Amino acid sequence: MAEKGLLPDAFRIGAAIHLPAEPGYELRVAPWNQLVRHAPALVVAARDAEDVVAVVRLTGALGERIRVQATGHGALAPATGGVLIDTSALDQVRVDPEAATAVIGAGARWRDVVEAAAPHGLAPLSGSTSQLGAVGFCLGGGKGWLVRRYGLAADSILAADIVTADGQYRRVDADTEPDLFWALRGGGPNFGVVTGLTIRLVPAGQIYAGGLYWSVEQVRPVLAAFRELTSAAPAELTAQLDVLHLPPDPTIPEPMRGSSFVRVTLCSVGDPDTADRLLAPLRAVPGLLLDEVRPMAYREIDSVALDPVEPLPVEVWTGVLDGLSDDVLEQLARRAPRDGAAYLVLQLQHVGGGHRPAEDRTGLAHWTGEFVLHLVSVTPGPEARHAALAAGSDLGAALSGHLTGYVPLNFFSARDRIETAFRPAHLDRLREIKHRYDPLNVFGGDRALVERPVQAPTEGEPR
Repeated sequence: MAEKGLLPDAFRIGAAIHLPAEPGYELRVAPWNQLVRHAPALVVAARDAEDVVAVVRLTGALGERIRVQATGHGALAPATGGVLIDTSALDQVRVDPEAATAVIGAGARWRDVVEAAAPHGLAPLSGSTSQLGAVGFCLGGGKGWLVRRYGLAADSILAADIVTADGQYRRVDADTEPDLFWALRGGGPNFGVVTGLTIRLVPAGQIYAGGLYWSVEQVRPVLAAFRELTSAAPAELTAQLDVLHLPPDPTIPEPMRGSSFVRVTLCSVGDPDTADRLLAPLRAVPGLLLDEVRPMAYREIDSVALDPVEPLPVEVWTGVLDGLSDDVLEQLARRAPRDGAAYLVLQLQHVGGGHRPAEDRTGLAHWTGEFVLHLVSVTPGPEARHAALAAGSDLGAALSGHLTGYVPLNFFSARDRIETAFRPAHLDRLREIKHRYDPLNVFGGDRALVERPVQAPTEGEPR
């Protein structure tokens, strides 16, 4: 990209700027989680990568912090002051079926990538809902339904287009600026504005997936059978257990409305007969209400988890377990009854085992352990939020002897510390790369690798 002065940059982005109280501002700043309310000094609705370059150059010259938002699903804490770059318009997706790759823009959602890949029998390493922004999901690690076979979404990144704090547009991969490339694959929004990624797709056009439902009173035998399933599951099968307390919302169909369930969901890219044999003990648990496990196209993956689509006020507590001991199962079972439950879903996802060879992965330790545990609460008011925070704290204390101490970066809460996302050696290396490319600490937002006063760069560092 051609060098530009500040005045041409200002003209370049003038039409895309939204100031507080102006039309378009509130729409641009609103994240998915309604508990978070951004209040940047201005929003720039980027139309292309050149807009991003212009914003970063101007902002860097003024010493302002930059936050980036596409779909808003990752927001943990408000962006107050500074500049927010809205990348939702950069939503291009281009699939190369021969190479089994996709080029995705910063604003693309997984649904765009899934639909583009499906006709070729391919799929991305997307999450539990295709509403999520694909680029942000990848940058923060990204665990999805294919994690045990193919690893994290970050592992699928082959190249990245990024505008760094010095206003330079760079295309990085394993051969070009490999340190920065390594850091981007799981280091979050700390190194610049990623305007696009090239990612690897996998042969998963058809899957064997769905859910099994029981009344919540059957939680103990279901937990026991889930432990048996996950202890024997091949890498091709990823399973999840949920305790669901559905609200009496008229949009929820009967007989699900206002009821509580224990559910096991799964996605397999292996032999359906093998999956059926492994599911036999679960299907034998008395009181099975619904069995929706079936062959399906990967483009139907949203029907498995049925995650909420519309924005909600939510609190999420996350921990990583090293296994499912009798004590862990008992602690989870105690929290299953609806009476007094301060959550929408208590979710346990099997992520351990399987994976591709270690040398073919990034080496970033987003977490270490076998199961990721989430407690997700809808909190429309202060009382509900207080109850949700207390429930998460109580669960963490009860399981303290079984938690690894790590939390996946994508599933942080505003109360988690960055030190819980990476092993010490990885965090040290990430911070060194961060200082090299962003010495003024412009980027990072609510997942910042460093929290320190903004300092002037030393001689020879990029500005």
